[in-house]
Amino acid sequence: MENTGAIYSFDIHSSKLPLITKSAERLGITNITARENDARFPAAELVGKADTVICDVPCSGFGVIAKKPEIRYKPLSDLASLPDLQFEILAKSSMYCEPGGKIMYSTCTLNPNENERVSERFLSSAPQFARISGNAGTTVFPDAFHDGFYYDIFIRKD
Repeated sequence: MENTGAIYSFDIHSSKLPLITKSAERLGITNITARENDARFPAAELVGKADTVICDVPCSGFGVIAKKPEIRYKPLSDLASLPDLQFEILAKSSMYCEPGGKIMYSTCTLNPNENERVSERFLSSAPQFARISGNAGTTVFPDAFHDGFYYDIFIRKD
């Protein structure tokens, strides 16, 4: 982007906003606004105005378990509600897309319930979106050089 346009970074936790700002400064990004916002409630002034949206949702973190071994000890009951929350965040975040705009859904987990199934549910509920490649999302498995993660990219057709 070469510091053109505008970047909005939202997080539900205000304590993360300084981290976002500091990372942007380190990368030389000057056109970013970081603000506290619950992704389930889109910022009305930005609905329909974004050409690109990155939706990095809270997840079980199974793709980063090597870095965060404490994940192994999370009760499975804590994970049961994640797919519904992830779907809600993806669906609401898609409202930011202008016609022809793209949204990338990403997690740092390998769990199909949080990945492929959320993507499929989104496509079933949002006929104005299609996968950019026509194929399923991509799962990258962890190895010695990187974490595991999943992503899927959709485009708004109308």
